Amino acid sequence: MTVVFRRLTPQDAVLYRLIRLRALVDSPHEFSSTFTRELAFTLDTWTVRLQNAEAATFIAYDSPPPDINLDGETKAVGETLEWKTPDEFALPTTHDDRFAAYKGMITCIRSFESPYEDAFVVGFWVLPAARSQGIGRTLVNHALEWAKSHDGDNIPFKRVLLDVVKNNVPARRAYERCGFVVQGESPEDAKEVRYVYKIR
Repeated sequence: MTVVFRRLTPQDAVLYRLIRLRALVDSPHEFSSTFTRELAFTLDTWTVRLQNAEAATFIAYDSPPPDINLDGETKAVGETLEWKTPDEFALPTTHDDRFAAYKGMITCIRSFESPYEDAFVVGFWVLPAARSQGIGRTLVNHALEWAKSHDGDNIPFKRVLLDVVKNNVPARRAYERCGFVVQGESPEDAKEVRYVYKIR
């Protein structure tokens, strides 16, 4: 199969929810949010996130993904709205996981702080079985290309920032291969390192 990368649209809200919740189950210590918190989000919350013109979310998936339509309207994806426990989102160890076609996700979003010239990479996750295959690096590059070309409100980005847990060596290596350099300890969390990628 070929791995395809594309940007999510508001019509992908159910699929977005599915991948995000599975990421939170798989790697709970790598995110500032929690599965329990985001499980309670309404579908409108996920849709609004994807409607944000100052953000872009990209996914990686096998083409064609088995049994799942990417518009998020089939039963295979729609039924996940009824799931309530982490076990239902956990990654099966068997080969028959219907959702294993979805390999990873990343979001790049404009900073909420003036002068609004920074973009942040958030929500970066790659399926464990798909790691060390270049998928993470390609997702990061898609986020960077969006940041380089986006000039919403005529304010082009000057930098892309991200925070990563200090001992998350695979993620750190992926960022460094894409051109990020360590800026120092994250001002948000002493357990994290802040990386910066300069655009201008």
